Amino acid sequence: MKNRITISLIFLTICIGFCLNFSHYQNKVPKGCDEFGYLNLAKAFSENNAFSNTYEKPYFNQLIDTLRFEKFSELEFGFLLAPMSYYLKNKTYEVINMYNPGTSFVLSWFPINVRGYLFPLIAILIFSSVLFIYTKNNTPFNWADLLFIIVILLMFLPFSPIRTEYTRINSLALTFGILAIAGYFIPTKPIISIALIGLSANFRLGNLLILLPIIFFMKWPNKIDTVKFIVVSLISLLVLIVSISPYLLYSYKLFNNPFSSTYSEIDTAMGNKPFDNLRIYINFEQLWFVYHLLVSLILFYLTYILKITILQCFSCISFAIINYVFYIFKNITMNYYPYASLFILIGICLYFLNTIEVSNKIHKIIKTVVIVSSLVILTFGFVEFKKFSYPNYIEQTKSYQSFLCKYEVIWGGDYAGTTQYICNNKGFMYVRGSNRARILSMKFLLNKKISQIILIDDISMPMGMIVEELINNKIPYSLKKNNILGNYLTLGNGF
Repeated sequence: MKNRITISLIFLTICIGFCLNFSHYQNKVPKGCDEFGYLNLAKAFSENNAFSNTYEKPYFNQLIDTLRFEKFSELEFGFLLAPMSYYLKNKTYEVINMYNPGTSFVLSWFPINVRGYLFPLIAILIFSSVLFIYTKNNTPFNWADLLFIIVILLMFLPFSPIRTEYTRINSLALTFGILAIAGYFIPTKPIISIALIGLSANFRLGNLLILLPIIFFMKWPNKIDTVKFIVVSLISLLVLIVSISPYLLYSYKLFNNPFSSTYSEIDTAMGNKPFDNLRIYINFEQLWFVYHLLVSLILFYLTYILKITILQCFSCISFAIINYVFYIFKNITMNYYPYASLFILIGICLYFLNTIEVSNKIHKIIKTVVIVSSLVILTFGFVEFKKFSYPNYIEQTKSYQSFLCKYEVIWGGDYAGTTQYICNNKGFMYVRGSNRARILSMKFLLNKKISQIILIDDISMPMGMIVEELINNKIPYSLKKNNILGNYLTLGNGF
């Protein structure tokens, strides 16, 4: 009983520390690709219109028809006429949110003005659930495991890239704990790991890739037995389908096909520059790779002292190998793409640690280190929390609304999504698409008497180039300044 109280207090201390560390980053309106994409879909879930084309405006289809009539390709305007994280679907030209539904669905359970605040708490609660899977019947809690978890958590706090995932709304942080638990069960109960990896795929569909090495750990029949082989395979498939059913249902309602990807063809395409991608992912400046390497070395050491065969050790490391090989051949590169195998390896390390017996003396030392470390996390939290003073969500929303909501179309960059989120007007991406398609769109909107502005300071293009383009194409404009978003241009006369 005393042990459980101690563990509960440590758990509470860690949660408070993490919330203090990261919640202040999210106490603001969404900006940029991930924040807007996930929060806008959460907003759609809470308003029961996640499957309707709420982005559509009366003039929007006419603009699309005009661009198609002028022989513009989808690449020239498909990402131009949608904010970050959205794209126009082929043929139907519906505006689609490219993100998987898991993160947004979880956030939709909470009030809109505290979703950002609660995101790090939700993430750490999921990760901290790892703390409760090591008790075996009536045996004492394994403090060596808890120390390893504390060390991993301390890596999160001061260092990128993992820290980064707690400072912004994303789909990675919510799956860290799920994948670590999946890794823990792989050596003994791989069917549970299949269910957990399938569950994580509702947040990031690419996590299904790390299912492949589990075949080395499945309880296949010792002798060739077709019936047992089929039974094991069917049970595994059924477990996977059930665990990923939320995504399948979401995809079916969105595309009438449960196996469609929410991502665009550009995002899912395979590339032809594997050596370039190899240099991006496999280098010591890439901390995801460094963390993979460190955890792999720990795993090698544990397998050595536990006298585990080379084949079994390779089976564990194969999660990382297969993951990296796939993303090296993918067209688009992101530094965090191979993250999932890192947490699978962490979980496997936790399993092996759980099999090591330690003396009472070492046990007491580890317990002391764990308690002190949890207090360090709490201290980090208070220090970080005192550094920041962002305006709260409601105040910031009102400030942006007073300016952005006066216009029907906002041409910008990161704030193209912000304006749609708080005003439900149009946010167009100024630099994504061809110049000709952008100019035609501006002229079309002017003819329709649609008010437009260009957020100069939100666009990665010199103001001189933007102004020159407008002058050359005889688009009237006026230069103005807002105390929040900086310089902007109003297009047309009388706006």
